[in-house]
Amino acid sequence: MKTAVKKDNLALAYELKALVDPWVQQFNFIQVDVLEAVAEKNNQQLFECIRMKEITFEDIADHNGHYNDAKYIKAMKKEFSKVEDHPDYDSVNDQRQQDNYPMWNTCFEFKRSESEDVIQAAIDAGLGVIEGLGDFNQILFMTSCGHSFYSSYWIPLFLNLPWNKDIKEKYKGVKYDMM
Repeated sequence: MKTAVKKDNLALAYELKALVDPWVQQFNFIQVDVLEAVAEKNNQQLFECIRMKEITFEDIADHNGHYNDAKYIKAMKKEFSKVEDHPDYDSVNDQRQQDNYPMWNTCFEFKRSESEDVIQAAIDAGLGVIEGLGDFNQILFMTSCGHSFYSSYWIPLFLNLPWNKDIKEKYKGVKYDMM
């Protein structure tokens, strides 16, 4: 029975990847060098156009070695009314800015401006976002390496797009980490 389940999972994973492939191809592929040159021409630095993910009390807890420590997080929330008031906020923010830069030379521009829901889904999938750079629409970039972009970024993003609720339900539980 386990063999049949694995076989079914593999078939569904390939089916899912086949759905995602054409969607990924809709992006304009742009080199970081081009983006940096455009930013410089506009008297900007590329990092100024990168949207930062909001810092939470959970992020500060992780930064301080208290991963998923509900008591620690609750105590912080009680002591500080806003996350910005925590003494480690600037340190976490600085680290995030250093880590939030395109990992690879290729970035992915939407062919048309996307809604905030789509951009938030990209951020939730771990992608970086570049906005406000000349005539470009929003641009996505990979923030890590050493793994499959499909299993780490494209498939999770595709499944979390607002219009893909039925697809997400159909492929719920499918393991696609080998894609």
